[in-house]
Amino acid sequence: MKTILIKYISVNEDVKGIRKSQSAEAIGRYMEKYESGTSKPILVKEIDRQNFVLIDGHHRLEACKKLKYEKIDVEPIEIDDKDIYSRAVAENQGHGVSLTKDEEEEILVKLIEEGKTQEQIGKIFGLTREAISKRINRNPVLKEGQSTKTNLSSVNEILDGKTHQEVANILPISRSRVSQIWGDFQNELLENYNNGIPKQDLIDEQIEKGINLTLEKLNEIIPEDFNKLIIGDCLKELPKLDNESVDCVIIDPPYGIDFQSNHKKEKIIKMRLIY
Repeated sequence: MKTILIKYISVNEDVKGIRKSQSAEAIGRYMEKYESGTSKPILVKEIDRQNFVLIDGHHRLEACKKLKYEKIDVEPIEIDDKDIYSRAVAENQGHGVSLTKDEEEEILVKLIEEGKTQEQIGKIFGLTREAISKRINRNPVLKEGQSTKTNLSSVNEILDGKTHQEVANILPISRSRVSQIWGDFQNELLENYNNGIPKQDLIDEQIEKGINLTLEKLNEIIPEDFNKLIIGDCLKELPKLDNESVDCVIIDPPYGIDFQSNHKKEKIIKMRLIY
């Protein structure tokens, strides 16, 4: 524990949003505790000697401000930024004013967006995975959000090299569900590629969704030039093709023209014209 200037403490907006509003009753209760010297230190992450991020203790911080205190006792902890929100929720669950139904639902949405599994969310709330699952399934918005996040997580885990069974154990969902999600993902990519969407555009589109797709991974799913769609002037594009590399060409060229490959002049590209 250490004592620091209150002005050194910043408030994370996501953490602040855990509570819709502050409780005047709770602030008053903490003012009494501070005046009697019985209040506990607030929880913070220490960035440096003059920068601290509040994790737990909003009501205590407000109580000190109302008492015109310049300093406050804090307990600094080491924590990754990505874990600050879930730690703040867990601390709120352990003491103080109970969460309202609306506050709890917004917290669930945020934790699902962060990619937390039902088991991880259960530990944060001090509940079983089954209890969290029931809460999510009762709410259509939460249920849809969980399904979307599960799909993204499954695809990213497989792209990262994990087997379908390993992904099923992590989330946790059935192995067959993981295989279905992966199959749908592959089919979507292949369909869009066959419709003429360039590979880089496919990658950019998936990255916007939160999927860590790279060109190397995409080439494993769709081999280079597999069913490639060529759009352009047939008189310019056909000579670029390798000899005997085409099974069927659908074009509407002028009559009486032979197309020769630039690679082997002695061979004419074999093709069947369909009008």
